[in-house]
Amino acid sequence: MGRKVTVTAQKKGIGLLSSEEKSRSCALCEKEHILSACPQFREATPVRRAEIAKELQQCFACLSASHRARFCPCKVSCGVDGCKQRHHRLLHGSPRVWPEREKKVVGSRKASFATPSMTVG
Repeated sequence: MGRKVTVTAQKKGIGLLSSEEKSRSCALCEKEHILSACPQFREATPVRRAEIAKELQQCFACLSASHRARFCPCKVSCGVDGCKQRHHRLLHGSPRVWPEREKKVVGSRKASFATPSMTVG
């Protein structure tokens, strides 16, 4: 029937914020907006935005901190220039997967499966 809403009183006036509104503060600059609306975030390049999202542990699909892209309830694709990938449109243009890390993992797997050839004889 009713959902629980935690309220806090601010010093100046009786401004009450629900926990939902309070959690909408920006993870980057801590002002009262979500990350995707942050001027500092929006001014960054797509590659830098992806780095920021990774550092702040934000979902690459919706830029929320409450989950990762794998578990994101948002099923909307990027849409920039017809992109059908599932990442936030502000991250379009940055590598969706970190290629440097992926290359190292693939390279190390190949190295671990390689066997040295021996000549007998």
